[in-house]
Amino acid sequence: MSVDEDDKVIVATEIANRLKSEPGALLPILHEIQSASGFISPQVVPVVAKILNLSRAEVHGVISFYHHFRTEPGGVKTILICRAESCQAMGYEMSCTHPREIMAEIARLTPTFAGVSYEKLDELGSIQWPCNDASPQGPEFMHVGEFVRGKGYFSPKPYIASDEKSNNEYPLLLTTGRILSQYNVGAQTRRTENQQFHEQHLSVA
Repeated sequence: MSVDEDDKVIVATEIANRLKSEPGALLPILHEIQSASGFISPQVVPVVAKILNLSRAEVHGVISFYHHFRTEPGGVKTILICRAESCQAMGYEMSCTHPREIMAEIARLTPTFAGVSYEKLDELGSIQWPCNDASPQGPEFMHVGEFVRGKGYFSPKPYIASDEKSNNEYPLLLTTGRILSQYNVGAQTRRTENQQFHEQHLSVA
């Protein structure tokens, strides 16, 4: 189904409100928006972010990470190339017929994901690692009291200058940073009460 540009925000709002209580709601919402509108218009990003209490950067990050999502109208026909067939063409026999087989292989080979399955992801939506016999649904918090290895380990490294340089045309270098209460862009930590410790601000150095 295709909708006019003026209706995209209305459609996105309806979809996001309907699915916002689902586990891992962002992906199902984005899939349905694209299915309804043909692509995910930049206009709907702040709408989805506000309804899910996420930052625009988080929503945009998910959209840009998954190649399936489009931010502009696609062609009349969309051709999807199966990676299994691509691997076979290069001489590697990949016989998986369903994503659950791929997840099963990951669980078999990666101890921290040993308890993850396609069905469990479908049920819970999102699982924090490690997920294993000791923590079948993943821990609520990754670290409590101390890190897995104990105290943090600091290893000195030689300074390597950035290849990016400021100039008259681009006088600023923008980068994510870490402060006491937030880790980088805060995709996870801004979901906690950590934000009470620092006001939101832009640091220019």
